[in-house]
Amino acid sequence: MPNAVIWHRKVCPVTPNLVLSGDLAADRDEALEQLRGWIQAGVTHIVDVRSEENHDWFVAVHAPHITYHWLGVDDDGAPRDADWFEAGVAAMLEAWRDPSASVLVHCQMGINRGPSMGFAGMLATGWDPIEALTAIRRARPIAKVHYAVDAVEWWLTRSGAAPAQVITEMDRVATWMDANPTYATWITPDPFDHEEL
Repeated sequence: MPNAVIWHRKVCPVTPNLVLSGDLAADRDEALEQLRGWIQAGVTHIVDVRSEENHDWFVAVHAPHITYHWLGVDDDGAPRDADWFEAGVAAMLEAWRDPSASVLVHCQMGINRGPSMGFAGMLATGWDPIEALTAIRRARPIAKVHYAVDAVEWWLTRSGAAPAQVITEMDRVATWMDANPTYATWITPDPFDHEEL
């Protein structure tokens, strides 16, 4: 089992222009070090999907060349609506108009919301859902991608797929996720002090 504390803020490239991670640290010096790491990794855009905090001011001050989007939602397990995916993917696609752009998508822990939004962006650029999930899990073993089925429903509905195809692909993704669960261990004083557990 992967140790979630080790993977929490690790920079995980999924494709040449998509990176997943967890949030910036609360400690200013740690956050600055992370931000320097993101810059060294080539990050040009950030899509932050956690509701817990918004670091647009911090990025604007310390890395003004990085474009920051905040689309915070709770990780409450409820289905994600189409508007959320639409806004996040629009930001990614706009960034990727420049072939050299690299988008870092993150939530708090980089387990559910961030990987699910990154997955939606991959669908919008032509990835097969199972190949995209496999690439995400290979790059970031703690990624549960809890909202992947919602992302598939959003993308195929938006693309005008027949209802039967939408259901088939949603079932295909749900089956893959059931067959490929991920469990992360926690080494922390309070293992339940995490939004995405």
